[in-house]
Amino acid sequence: MKKIMSLMLSLVLVLTLVACGEKKVPKDNNKKETKIEEKKEDKVSFERTPAKAKAEIVKIGLGSSVGLSAKPLKDGKGDAVSNVTIAGLAFDKEGKIVEAYIDVAQSKFLLRDDGTFAKKPSEVQFMTKQEVQDKYGMKKASKIKKEWFEQANAFQKYILGKTAEQVLGIETTKKDDNHLSVPTQADLVSSVTMDIGEFQKAVKAAWDNAVEVKGAKNLGLGVTTILGQATKEAKGYKGASVQFETIVVLTATDNKSVVVKTVIDNAQNTISFNKDGSIMTDLKQQGTTKKALGDKYDMKKASKIKKEWFEQVQGLEKFAEGKTADQLVALKLEKGKATDADLLASTTITVEGLIKTLVSSIKTSK
Repeated sequence: MKKIMSLMLSLVLVLTLVACGEKKVPKDNNKKETKIEEKKEDKVSFERTPAKAKAEIVKIGLGSSVGLSAKPLKDGKGDAVSNVTIAGLAFDKEGKIVEAYIDVAQSKFLLRDDGTFAKKPSEVQFMTKQEVQDKYGMKKASKIKKEWFEQANAFQKYILGKTAEQVLGIETTKKDDNHLSVPTQADLVSSVTMDIGEFQKAVKAAWDNAVEVKGAKNLGLGVTTILGQATKEAKGYKGASVQFETIVVLTATDNKSVVVKTVIDNAQNTISFNKDGSIMTDLKQQGTTKKALGDKYDMKKASKIKKEWFEQVQGLEKFAEGKTADQLVALKLEKGKATDADLLASTTITVEGLIKTLVSSIKTSK
């Protein structure tokens, strides 16, 4: 009898322990903070390489030239295209270029003739001409049998030691209606035969926008293109619209990869279509960037801190100084916005995409 009682007590004890072990832990209902994570698709599949000379960097400049194009929506298809030509440059005390990045963010989005999209905007990934490398497919048509990135890299090297004014002075000629500024100088035509007009414009803009730096040893460029919130399919009496946002970040770092200066911009441009598929946007007008718009971007009225977009980005640029890529990746965000009190004092806009591109620029700095 004692053995039976002992067994029963042991069984009760085991069941009690099992029940306790299965007790559910209450869910944490507190708002969770997220930190910036680098997704695999965010990483470029090539090593971005600048042309570089041995000289002290005293200024850096980010310049761009934006062009838009589109095809009407008919015969089952159409498209919208954004071309952002980018020059990320470093200058010495005489204003000569000592480091150079040249790239073009050429982004095409396909539509159907009824104004609907061939792909979901969130699923589309864009790459720059430098990033696509040989897949751009220009070598076969090239007289000198060089791909786009090879010619762009040759141009980067060619402009080292030159001022922006001298780059603007490179002699060119009109080849046809699609190639208005093809170089003619003997020391350049052996390596560059494509149109350089937009390169020249971007270089001038980079010099015009140049800012002073101290302690800079390396320069890095980051480029990310996404489709903005204004991207919408045709609905009711309204036609489709495609909004491109090309975030460009140029960063100078010291010999320990710490940020000494960064410049951030966003080429946000929209191409709109009429309900019948014709193009509404005036494509002859030059595209622009948010910084170039300045107060005309007109965000200040809706801002809690009463600051325009360019002012808030300047706050982020200042905040990044003295930090490494790892420190910026570790920042906690809520719905893409900062939670850091110091950063929030100057920047309340969504910063997730800006910081990801900033981190990319730091990691490519050479």
